[in-house]
Parts: sequence; structure tokens; C-alpha cells
Amino acid sequence: MGWGEFGQTGQGYGSYEITPVEVTGTWDGVAQLAAGHSHNLLLGQDGRVHGWGRNNEGQLDPRDPGGSWLEPRELEGLPEGLRVMAGGGVYSAAVTHDGRLWTWGTGRKGQLGRPSPESLVTPGVVQIPAGPVAKVACGWGHVIALTEAGEVFVHGFNEWSQLGTGGTEPMAVPTALCQEDFGGQRVVDIACGLDHSLAVTEEGQLFTWGFGGNGQLGHGTIANELRPCQVEALQDKVLCGIAGGWSHSAALTTSGQLWMWGGGEDGQLGVPRGDLSEFGGYACTPQCIKVGSDEQVRETPPSLKSLHDIISQGTPGAWGN
Repeated sequence: MGWGEFGQTGQGYGSYEITPVEVTGTWDGVAQLAAGHSHNLLLGQDGRVHGWGRNNEGQLDPRDPGGSWLEPRELEGLPEGLRVMAGGGVYSAAVTHDGRLWTWGTGRKGQLGRPSPESLVTPGVVQIPAGPVAKVACGWGHVIALTEAGEVFVHGFNEWSQLGTGGTEPMAVPTALCQEDFGGQRVVDIACGLDHSLAVTEEGQLFTWGFGGNGQLGHGTIANELRPCQVEALQDKVLCGIAGGWSHSAALTTSGQLWMWGGGEDGQLGVPRGDLSEFGGYACTPQCIKVGSDEQVRETPPSLKSLHDIISQGTPGAWGN
């Protein structure tokens, strides 16, 4: 459901869907879903990848760019053994079972992590010096890769310091962030919002950086952060899940609490606008969100447009514009 101007709902036409609709295809079971800005990826249990939505810059298939895929199609040219997928603004990424990172689409700002004279690039391997890669996360134009050893590598667009390198220059190839940036701890989870980034350490502590103009970093201000900065409001919590949205963020604790912060003028946070900060429509520090009655949240999956929750009884809930 939601915005479908470019076929993102996979129904064969471009329109909005205000209620959930089933997307059908030739895959054999669903292993993972990934949402980019205007395109979607589905990894089937049979290992095949399907996509639908916008393909104007080759984010689905750079060999046949232009227009939109209104219904799911199988993507070709990808390696066998994919296990993790992610969608960005005009590009896509995937990780294989042996820990190789693949990217494709448009990479004018370095978001593909492998410099090329071509504006549209077919699927290929990104060289991560300390692989294998365990997880990849994509923002609008930046990428974070987490290795199995807990090291963090970043590349791509960096106007708002979303790479966490201390500057604003884009990075065309993966660059390592120092473990000291995360309090000397190993990183175990990563997530990207539009232009901000999140990471959880082995001790369950949250660090955020990048664009903070809507309070999405959770530091009590609307300032940007050039490097990873611990979210002090959650330092007494142990986190087990994170997600970044367009202008807001979410975190899940091991006790089942859902915390959200950032832009909330359209209801994204599940908090009445009148309860938000003096900045207007923002919650600059994490807010504990009550879901239903006393249900505990089981999982918080990421989306660039909205954040949803799944409560322990198995009943999905959603809110926002």
C-alpha cells in the first residue's frame, strides 16, 4: 500500500493504494524484501531476485533503463547465493552468502563504491578490504557495509556527513570508520535514513550521524553530526534493532520497547503533533511509543518512506502519512 506513481505497489498500474494489496509473481516463497526510494526488490527462497517500480536510472536493470516496471520482473545479471538486499535512491545493493557486496544502478556520487566512467553501471563487486560483508544499508545516496568482524565501511554521497568521516566530501570507494568512533566497541547492526546513519554496538548502544535537521539523530538538537555520536537518551537501554526513515528513526530494545524520534508532522512517530518539540513537528530525543495496549514490538523493519511495527501477537500496525 502507499505511493505507487511509478509502479511501486506492483499492481500493473501507477497509482496509490490506501489498503494493503497482494503482489504476485513467479518467485517460490519470499526470503527478503527491500525498498528503495521508488523501487522494490524481492529475494525469493529459490535465490532469484524480482523488482518493480522506477527504473529511470537503472536501479532495477541498468541494461534497460527508463520508465517504470509496473509489475514484478526477474532481474538478470546477478550472482547466485544472494542473502541480503538493499535499495537506495537510484541504485541497489546485495550481499552474497560468501560475503561479497554487489551494487548496480547510477553512481554519480560514488554510491556504487566502484568508480566507473559510465553513469549507468551493471551489477559488480565492491572491494571491501576487510570483508566478508555481513550486512549492507542504503540511504538516498550513501552506503554502509558491516563486515562479519564488526567493521564499518562507508561510501557515496556525503553532503550532510552521512558517511561519518568528519567531512562532507563524497567517497567513491569504501572507507573504514574507526572503532574508536563507536566507543571502542564492535558494531553489530547498521541502518540508513535518507541522509543520516545509525549503528548499534555489541553492548546495545546506539550511535547516529549525518543530517539532523529534523531531530532524526536523537541528540536533542537539529544539528548535523560529522562523526558517529552516541544517543545519550538511550544509553541505559540495550538495543536489538534499528531503522531509518525519510526524516525519522526508530529503535527496538531487548525488552520490546519501541522508541522513535525525528520528523513527526505527518504522524510518522505515532505521537500527537501537539506533544512534539518547540522546533515544530519534531521529536529531537527518542520517544517511547505505546503500540495498541501493552503489546511488545517484535521487529522494526526499515523503509525510506515510513516505519511499521509488528507486535508480538502477530498483528501489524502502521501510522503516518
